[in-house]
Amino acid sequence: CPIEFPIVLRDSLEVLMLNDNQLECVPQSLCRLHNLTELYLSNNLGIRELPAELGQLSNLWQLDIENLNINNIPQAVRNEGTALL
Repeated sequence: CPIEFPIVLRDSLEVLMLNDNQLECVPQSLCRLHNLTELYLSNNLGIRELPAELGQLSNLWQLDIENLNINNIPQAVRNEGTALL
């Protein structure tokens, strides 16, 4: 992915709104934003996968992936949805 988030944002960025930006992928560097609490990715139809490392963002409580066709969502999450969380 050609987008990289600077390391200076690692400990300070809490909310990131990337909705409607025609993104083709989720930048790997996003997974290093340790204080991220909210991530909005909706309406980026090119995004087909989420990095597994997103699961390591322990402060992330809001993940908006509306209108995305994600291929790598674990079956248990597909079956249970937010009830699993």
